[in-house]
Amino acid sequence: MVATPHRTSATHPRFLIATSMLALFAVNAYVCRPLFGVEITKQTGSIEAAFISFSRWLADHADWQWCPMWVNGTPVRQVYNPGLVLLIAELSRLVHWTPPHAYHFLTAVVYCLGPVTLFWLCYRATHRLGFAVMAGIFYSLLSPSTLLFAAFRADVGGWLRAKRFQTLVVYGEGPHLTALMLLPLLIWLLDEAACTRKWPFLLTAPVALAALVLTNWTGTTGLSFALGAYCLSKLGAETGGSRPVHWPTLVGIAAAAYLLAAPWIPPSLIRSAQASTATMDVAMPLGSRILSVLALGLAAAGLHFWFSSRRTNSWVRFFIYFACISWVVVAGRMWFGLALVPIGTRFHLEMEMALAGVLAYAVLNLAKRLPRGSQAAALGLVAVACVAQVRHYRHYAQSISQPIDFPTTVEYKMAHWFAANMNSRRVFAPGTVSYWMNLYSDVPQFFGCCDQSVRNIELPIAAYLIYAGENGETATTWLKAFGVAAVGVAATGSSQLGQPFLYPRKFEGVLPEAWHDGQSVVYWVPGETGSLAHVVNRSVIVSRPPHDGLDVGPLLPLVAALGHSGRPAELRWLNSHEAEITAQTRSGDIVFVQETYDPAWHATESGRELKIAPDALGLMTIEPEREGPHAIRMRYTHSLEDVLARIAQILGVLLLIVWVLWSRRLKNQPRGIGAGHP
Repeated sequence: MVATPHRTSATHPRFLIATSMLALFAVNAYVCRPLFGVEITKQTGSIEAAFISFSRWLADHADWQWCPMWVNGTPVRQVYNPGLVLLIAELSRLVHWTPPHAYHFLTAVVYCLGPVTLFWLCYRATHRLGFAVMAGIFYSLLSPSTLLFAAFRADVGGWLRAKRFQTLVVYGEGPHLTALMLLPLLIWLLDEAACTRKWPFLLTAPVALAALVLTNWTGTTGLSFALGAYCLSKLGAETGGSRPVHWPTLVGIAAAAYLLAAPWIPPSLIRSAQASTATMDVAMPLGSRILSVLALGLAAAGLHFWFSSRRTNSWVRFFIYFACISWVVVAGRMWFGLALVPIGTRFHLEMEMALAGVLAYAVLNLAKRLPRGSQAAALGLVAVACVAQVRHYRHYAQSISQPIDFPTTVEYKMAHWFAANMNSRRVFAPGTVSYWMNLYSDVPQFFGCCDQSVRNIELPIAAYLIYAGENGETATTWLKAFGVAAVGVAATGSSQLGQPFLYPRKFEGVLPEAWHDGQSVVYWVPGETGSLAHVVNRSVIVSRPPHDGLDVGPLLPLVAALGHSGRPAELRWLNSHEAEITAQTRSGDIVFVQETYDPAWHATESGRELKIAPDALGLMTIEPEREGPHAIRMRYTHSLEDVLARIAQILGVLLLIVWVLWSRRLKNQPRGIGAGHP
């Protein structure tokens, strides 16, 4: 392939460009039309329920500091990337839609915009309208992952089915698709900013980069693939007819973007997100990882020399590099079990976007070699195939996005029982019930969502034992230690995730039954109080973390003491980040609070600061200064890291303003004699 000369924007009228974009949007809107107005689909096992529930919570609460409803309490910024869920919350509040309606409407729009943004990148990068339209069509109506991988083909049910739509609806990858929709726009903005250094792009590129990162971690990893491909495509850019990149500008944009996003993604969150995703896949041995990186490096070097010798256009290089990187990640996991990144199979979406660009280039170059009559015939065949595929996609989309009579499901029934009976007492909701239940109430959960929220290593250990252990008494010990007042067991086959409990009958005869509906049961976890605060002797506080879920020895003295000290304590939430504890202590006592410890929590009594420390379970202990009655005020404030992150954001805004003003000043500065010489 040879370099393609850039055409002026006058070559294609704006009307034709706008019409192409509207047509791509309309085709995708026709495919996913039911999604625009649906409340809840039959895909009740989708993780989208967690995003919807979190959006409902954000819409109902103004103090976005501490979220007590999931993982025994966690900072709001820790729960999930805020980009899409905040949009859902604001849309549902402004338009008076339910959160499920707002979520499905927004994700349907995102689905339709994905091919449009890919079109925009392709056209702005090459000024070839045919290439941009073809890439948008391929991305809209073809799923290469079903052609390349038998597992995806079996999962979606055929060669030519809409894998991207299935991923959105069945698996609930709305945030991932949102990030992917933003990716082409971001690459275009980065290219304009790093190559032209014009102030509008210097201003918008960091903002767009921060917005993408704040939308989804998986999409951010996919962005790293695209950025790697972009950088590789610009090496030796002069041999591909491309504008050279000003690399310091590219680095500056990345730094400014992080500063802008810092309050939502401080270093501690990045570390916990990396740690949690690493546990979700089989880690590669270090030697295999090094060999894989070396092999990828050699392959990239070989492609670079081949591209340079053929003077291949840099944007062709970009799409080929992007396709190769994402394909290697997906194929490495699917075919060879190599986890180059955690859950590598999820990046088939990035692979499909990249392959749409590669296929568009290949098809157009092939078409050029055909006689004019053959070109017309081929175009007609493509049009017929597109019409048939649109109808095929539409039929499949309707079949998997049908609404459901949600009140008949166990998710609805158990969630409403918890909402009606548990008030502020913590529950262990099973499987998909945990995703849906906080759509209806603020009842706090032992887990809920999401994996990146978990910073306390004891929590997944306890959850695994509760789900997989055979002994109901051992599981009950863990439930009591974390302040759970009721545990639900859903009927086998009640959702698409099936029964999360390996031994669902293990609580029979161990815990009293509170509610049942068929095979779905809720059990009471006995305790004298439903409070998350307790007065206990400091000798029973867990000082050694258990080795595993079966090692409940360190927990037994604490569990035996809970509610049996004769000195009850009561915790009352004043709002989402403030609570009041009333208690009566004696010498040697300590106040034990079954809420996740965080250094930003502070406890005061009569204006004096009390010491808060974590126990070995990651929960809180408060040291009273004296014996007798206490009225302790707990408040979650900003940690030192939060303060530094906010300062970094302000610094980022100021630096961005100075950068833009300086850039405009240089542009407007008259060039004198000898200007341009070093």
